Amino acid sequence: PGMAEYVASFDLPALPDADHAHVPWPVLLLKARQQFESAHGRPPAERADLAAVRDLLEAMRRKGDEVNFSEAAKNAGQVLPPRGLSDRTRALLAESGQADVSSDPFWTVVGGLRVFVEERARSGGRAHLPLVPAVPDMQSDTDSYIQLQKIVYAEAERDAKEVLRYAEGRSAGPTGAPSIEYTRKLCSHAGDLEALSLPPLHDRPPGAVGRALAEAKDSDEHLPGLLSLLFAAEEFCDARGRWPGDGLDSELAEDVAILREDLAQVLIKLGLPPNFASDDLVQEFGRWGCAELHTIAAIVGGMASMEIVKLLSGQFVPIQNTFLYNGMTSSGTVVDI
Repeated sequence: PGMAEYVASFDLPALPDADHAHVPWPVLLLKARQQFESAHGRPPAERADLAAVRDLLEAMRRKGDEVNFSEAAKNAGQVLPPRGLSDRTRALLAESGQADVSSDPFWTVVGGLRVFVEERARSGGRAHLPLVPAVPDMQSDTDSYIQLQKIVYAEAERDAKEVLRYAEGRSAGPTGAPSIEYTRKLCSHAGDLEALSLPPLHDRPPGAVGRALAEAKDSDEHLPGLLSLLFAAEEFCDARGRWPGDGLDSELAEDVAILREDLAQVLIKLGLPPNFASDDLVQEFGRWGCAELHTIAAIVGGMASMEIVKLLSGQFVPIQNTFLYNGMTSSGTVVDI
C-alpha cells in the first residue's frame, strides 16, 4: 500500500490506549493535515498554520504522556510544502546541461535528476528532489514501523528508477548507463551533491592566485605568506636543484638572500605588496631547509589520507583547493587558489 492507504488503515478512535500511544508520528501528522484541509479548504501553506495543526494534534491526544504526539508536534513543519532547491543544487543541475556526460556517470545521473525536478515542476507541484530512503527513530510498534519503512523505501526506489530512466536517455559514452546502485546513492544525497573544479595551480592566472592569498591573510597573518615563499622556493629549486637552506651551513645566508630576491619577483607576478611575507618569515623558511618534522608530517599526512578516502569513496566534500597548516600556531586554513 501507499502512504495514503497506510494512514487510512489507522482508525484512531477505535484503537486501544496502548496502540494509540504507538501510532507513528507521520501518521498522526498526516491525519492532522487532512483535518486542517477539511476545515480550511486548503492544505497548510505557511508557518502561521502550524499552530492550528498542533492544536489538532492535541485534540487527538488521549493522555499527556503519549510521546508519539509530542514527536508529531515537534515535526509539524513537515506538513508545509517542500522548500525550494538550494542555490547550490540549482547551479549543479543547470551545469549538468552543459557537462560532458560521455564518460562521467556523475553528470549523467545529475542530468537525470535535473529532468526529474523539471517534470515535478511541470506537473503543477513544487520542484523537489527524490525521496531520501530514511525513516528516523520514533515511538511506534515494530510492525507499524517496518511497514512505514517499506513504503518510504519503495517510494524512494521508484524515484531512483525514474531518475535512472531519464539518465539512460543521456548516456552515450563507452561506459553506458550508470548502475541503479550508483543512481540510488546520488539520489539519496541529491541535496548535498557538489561538483568541485580543481585545476592545477600553475594553470591559474597569477592575479587570481594573488587575490586569493590577499583575502586569506585577513584570517591568518602567516600562512598566505608561507605559501608565497613556497612559490619562491620552487623558483630557487628549479635554478639550483635543491631547496633553500638544504645545503651547507655556510651557504644559509646566501640562500636566504637569493630566496628574498625570488620572493620579490613572485610577489610582483602575483600582484602582492613587497612586505606580504615578513623578513622574519623568510629567515625562518631558510632555516627550515626542507626538513621533515615527524609531528607536522603526521598531521598533514592524516589530512591528506582523509581527502584520499573522500575522493575514492565519492562521499563527503573534499577540501576545496589548498590546505595550509601552520605548525608554529597549530592552526590551518583553506585557500581557494
